[in-house]
Amino acid sequence: MLNFDPHRWIAEREGQTVASVATVAGPSAKNEKANSPEPLATVATVATLPDAREVQRTLDGWCDAFNRLSPLKPASGFTMGRWQTLYDCAHWWLENFARRAAWDGWKTGDVFGIRPGCPARGGLIDQLGDNRSLVMADGGARWRSWGVMSSYAAGCSPQLDPFWKGQ
Repeated sequence: MLNFDPHRWIAEREGQTVASVATVAGPSAKNEKANSPEPLATVATVATLPDAREVQRTLDGWCDAFNRLSPLKPASGFTMGRWQTLYDCAHWWLENFARRAAWDGWKTGDVFGIRPGCPARGGLIDQLGDNRSLVMADGGARWRSWGVMSSYAAGCSPQLDPFWKGQ
């Protein structure tokens, strides 16, 4: 069995297009379930990988929106404490997980979304709060808080507005 992670490979070679995965993978790998040769990067696998330009646009959008925020000027409807928790968590998450999340297809609402009137029930940042034990893999996020394991998956809440909307 070949252990090739196209997401990691692409992230390590920023600026290259998804099509380069097909050329690197090569046509000579054997399928585990059959004895016939099968290309590693099939049309189906390449179609599911995001385009590097799309990933960069997502990252730029997240960073541009975040850079316009001030930790000392909460958006309307937020207490200073809740705003600073969201701001600090978003800052930490952007530095540590944003690139991988963009490659995995996370949307703005999945990450930064909030449900008005329902604190800690929005997107990943809202649920994570002050916790920093996050593990992100395979389109999902997991963390442990006070002995309780929580999880969240990409695509759960893409329709939520980001916490900075109206700022």
